Amino acid sequence: MSTNTNTTRLDDLRNPWTGEPLPPLPKVSHPENWRFQFEDDGDMFCIYDDQDAPIALTFDAYAWKDGRVDCGAVSWTSDILDLDQLEQDAARIHAWIAEIRAITQWAHQAFAA
Repeated sequence: MSTNTNTTRLDDLRNPWTGEPLPPLPKVSHPENWRFQFEDDGDMFCIYDDQDAPIALTFDAYAWKDGRVDCGAVSWTSDILDLDQLEQDAARIHAWIAEIRAITQWAHQAFAA
């Protein structure tokens, strides 16, 4: 396993287990959400983590050495429903879904066995 996870060079990403170059990243509105780092146990590699998605949603993408890829969205409810924020979030949801699709396709292309 390579110890270099290339967390700072998004233009030269490599598979952390094989060292092979990864495909070019899709464009996203929040490139700071690309993680490319191992989680605590060292088996799970975090690819992308969006905690500020519209309408109280989150999205993350993980890869494992055995070729499994998990991409998932989760939602939660807020204590107070802000109708103005809800309207702004609703306007963003289509673009956010398009980004999720692009990230998920990329993750499967880059890591799936």
